[in-house]
Amino acid sequence: IATDVAKGFAVTVVNEEDQFSVEIRDRLRARFGLRYGWILQQLLTTKFVAQSAAPGVLVVDADTVMLYPRCLLAAGGQQVLTPTPVIHRPYYRFLYSIGLCACEPANTFVAHFMLMQPRIIRAALAAANCADTEALAELVISGADVNENSSVCVEYELYAQYLLAQHPALVALAKWGNTSVGSDGLRRPVTLQSLSAEFNGWGSVSLHSYLA
Repeated sequence: IATDVAKGFAVTVVNEEDQFSVEIRDRLRARFGLRYGWILQQLLTTKFVAQSAAPGVLVVDADTVMLYPRCLLAAGGQQVLTPTPVIHRPYYRFLYSIGLCACEPANTFVAHFMLMQPRIIRAALAAANCADTEALAELVISGADVNENSSVCVEYELYAQYLLAQHPALVALAKWGNTSVGSDGLRRPVTLQSLSAEFNGWGSVSLHSYLA
């Protein structure tokens, strides 16, 4: 699938351990234990987007495949956000504590993908008094709920809640349509074309390893 999608594009794989200082990574590991990787991937996402010079960055979970083209970002900065039915309150309590979110938001955005504008995520970091994503990591270490296993969402929800609160005119709320399937149940060989045919009518499919 990656080969099909990447035709004509340069693909770069970076070492996650080069993106944050050893001190920050050690403190994240000590603070979050087995959830260290889950927290780190959020911070990596936010850092990558914040450092990008592109007008928009499409963030996609590694197990999710987009099945057909769709305009996610217009020339004027208007963009699609896809509301989700999940309300996990610790996420919003943390974002509220750093000034980025209402404690009870009207919409939530824990999706499998999101178009992010680097200028917006840089403004969100500035609003939280974070000079960079290492400073955001410091806030996560000090402010995450110690009694909650899934305590923060500092990529999708950080971006979406700030955008919706501060730049509502840029937001178009839109249904997307993601489905989930276990990879063992797919037709073989698996290609982008075969997935598009098998899941016709869906916007994307997430290939979850835990689904039998």
